Amino acid sequence: MKRIFFVLVLFAIFATGNVRDSFAQSPSTDSADSIRKKVQEKVQETLNSPRAYVGTITDISESTIQINKVTMGTANSKPKEIQQISVKSDTVFVKIGKDTKTVKFSELAIGDWVIAMGFVNSNNVLEARRVLITDPIKPTIRRALQVRVEAATKNKLTVKNISGDTITLTASSNASITTTKNGKIIKIKLTDIDEGSSLIVVGTLDGSTFEARRIHLLEVVINPTTKPSPSPKSSPEAE
Repeated sequence: MKRIFFVLVLFAIFATGNVRDSFAQSPSTDSADSIRKKVQEKVQETLNSPRAYVGTITDISESTIQINKVTMGTANSKPKEIQQISVKSDTVFVKIGKDTKTVKFSELAIGDWVIAMGFVNSNNVLEARRVLITDPIKPTIRRALQVRVEAATKNKLTVKNISGDTITLTASSNASITTTKNGKIIKIKLTDIDEGSSLIVVGTLDGSTFEARRIHLLEVVINPTTKPSPSPKSSPEAE
């Protein structure tokens, strides 16, 4: 009898412990399931978001295009990332030019510059819905610089930027040339700019030639070769 009672007590203890463990583990399990669900939803959301792959075709197979990825603004950067694009029977191919037209997959060629749009699968392959064949997008060469005028002529300025590079600066036909006088911005001519002037210029830089669309002459002439004179010290007699 005592043995039976002892077994029942042990059973009750283990049963209670199991129930307690079940209650203790339940919130953790629910939390893990919730996190897992959110991760799955995020992955699915990413896969369902439209994307675009841009670059030059390096290889073509029966249903896949391989391209060298182009990062906008740095089209000449190396090394380039290889990207895969899959095509299907309903993928639309459009050649953009003077006469934009729909073309066939078989008309694509290695070296073509394409913009492929579609959805990226779990293997990072773009499943293309539409592929545009067009001219490469050139990286922007527009710049804004602060320069100092080294020499001035009627049609151009020779300037140096803060890095010390010598640049030939010309003004475009519709350039805005201004300065500030008595707190107001006024228009001036290129011939009003003298050697030693400090300018803010906006335009396009091609090598060492800068075509400015906007030139602003700063009120204060900055001459980095001129050192400020030290302030005179007061003499002991003056004190």
